[in-house]
Amino acid sequence: MREAVIVDAVRTPVGRRDGVLKSWHPVDLLAHTLKAVVQRNKLDPAIIDDVIAGCVVQAGEQAYNVARNAVLSAGFPESVPGTTVDRQCVALSNGGLVRSRLVVIATGLGRQLLGQAGIAKTTIHKAHVLGFGFDIEAESPAIFDTSVLVAHGERPIDKIDYLTLFAIETKIRANLFTYHDPDDPWTQSLRQHPLQTLRRMMPRLEDVTGQIRAIAPVEYRVVDLAEATGHRRAGVVLIGDAFQTSSPAAGTGVSRVLNDIHRLCEVHVPVWLATDGMNTSKISKFYDDPIKQSCDAEALRLAGYRRAVTVETGLGWRAHRGRVALQNLIRSRLERLARPRPAGQGGPSRSWLGGGIAPPPLH
Repeated sequence: MREAVIVDAVRTPVGRRDGVLKSWHPVDLLAHTLKAVVQRNKLDPAIIDDVIAGCVVQAGEQAYNVARNAVLSAGFPESVPGTTVDRQCVALSNGGLVRSRLVVIATGLGRQLLGQAGIAKTTIHKAHVLGFGFDIEAESPAIFDTSVLVAHGERPIDKIDYLTLFAIETKIRANLFTYHDPDDPWTQSLRQHPLQTLRRMMPRLEDVTGQIRAIAPVEYRVVDLAEATGHRRAGVVLIGDAFQTSSPAAGTGVSRVLNDIHRLCEVHVPVWLATDGMNTSKISKFYDDPIKQSCDAEALRLAGYRRAVTVETGLGWRAHRGRVALQNLIRSRLERLARPRPAGQGGPSRSWLGGGIAPPPLH
């Protein structure tokens, strides 16, 4: 390999979004620098072996092969080739850099990271569900050794989907999903006095659990249903909640991200790596995958269903709740009649309290 030597360096002025360079097409801006290098060094463009250009986001007006288009725009001979490098670079919080042909973003809480990639989130339903989590102490902790207690809100006016109580090592965890407004006095009351507030809504809860008390501050999260826009970009793929928020009450987050990973690893990435580049047309095939689209649509449907079945008061929804509540009651009675499962054999069983719709399966 011949020794590489830097003979000159040229750059355009520093610009910003909607600044003085906004009227310049990316190809013309790159062509301007190519012509300047040739003119300043009195080079014959015909002797150039290759033009290699990097492109941060190979989409929109700077999609396709920006380097080749700039070569032609600069007036170089058609015999001069141009190659666009679409290698991605992610800056870590510790100052390190990760470079790769493909960056996969999975976190639903990384809006700043998405913004740096030029990707936005559009809200479908603001404050769709409120999730609360806290640790409790029970006077009869053995009840949680082999079972998970699921307690439902009994009235639409309470806007409670369900409460789950389950053991994690030496603690008992309570997760509650509701459809209250974040600014409701009820929301503030639950954060400050969780069990006192729950007792008013679920007066039969401690008939099953025995006396319980909160032993840790309440963790609280407002979940907006949102989906990504401007996400069809070269070298970057969004999966799971990074692409579309899942409702934690519907329990579809894990299944969606696993489906995305499966489709990427088994179907799309092997095809992408078979040829150079990671352009927008390749990435779009993942988002247009009918199996992915079906999974995402079903997650949105279930999110809307769980909210509607909890808070809607129409005759149809009341009849639906009554029918499923009867099914849950029969299931709960059968579990009580069944022989207790010995500790350490199989997974946890579940008991239902209240008249709501059964939550998603445990994963």
